[in-house]
Amino acid sequence: MISDPYGGMLVDRFIEESVLREKIASAHTIPVKPIHNDLINLENMAVGGYSPLEGFMVEDEYFSVIYARRLPNDLDWAVPILFHVDGVIAEEDLRKAGYIAFVDGDGKAFGALEIASIFRIDRQLYCSKVFGTASEEHPGARKINQASDLCVGGPVWLVPHKSPDYIHAHTPRELRDILSRTGRKSHIAFSTRNICHWGHEYLHTLALELFDVLGIHVITGPEYTGGIRPEMVFKTYTHLIDNYY
Repeated sequence: MISDPYGGMLVDRFIEESVLREKIASAHTIPVKPIHNDLINLENMAVGGYSPLEGFMVEDEYFSVIYARRLPNDLDWAVPILFHVDGVIAEEDLRKAGYIAFVDGDGKAFGALEIASIFRIDRQLYCSKVFGTASEEHPGARKINQASDLCVGGPVWLVPHKSPDYIHAHTPRELRDILSRTGRKSHIAFSTRNICHWGHEYLHTLALELFDVLGIHVITGPEYTGGIRPEMVFKTYTHLIDNYY
């Protein structure tokens, strides 16, 4: 049996392009070309990966997460999902606008954020609460310290598009369908960014003794010095699944 989505609702924030055009034409709109991290967040919100979030966090959600590690509805949530506005956009202009339109390199809108909250964050506070340090030696703290302190929150929409051909990529809705079709009663997931080692193998074996289905969620991201290439991580898990488990 598949458990309910986190928060009780699997979010879907996709919108047809024609409807998006009408929406952003109905109010003053500021075009923004989002950075890579914003695109990741947009995709995750649209497919329901961040359920029950329907957009970038507004001010009260941000402070609830910072101080209580929970959303205002009392659901556990440890890391804020924020849209940092580039310094070239004035705060007074944002307060006159109804939407931010996310545009590609040709200026074509593929998504939008309805402006519901405009606020500034204390980056040192953010880092100390989320990472336990504001030191530039911590990559997360360094990224936040380099980001704008001006944030905009509100619901988002994204035009359906062909996602990059990632290995083994599935949306939450697709995964729920796959698990339902197995006919099995119990499921457990293992999430990792690292290549498999004996400790992982032991946890997998233990999980398979206690549950019917084990899902291995491999997190990929920007490569870094000393890191293992994602395709090598996938190869180790594929070999174990095909030849051992």
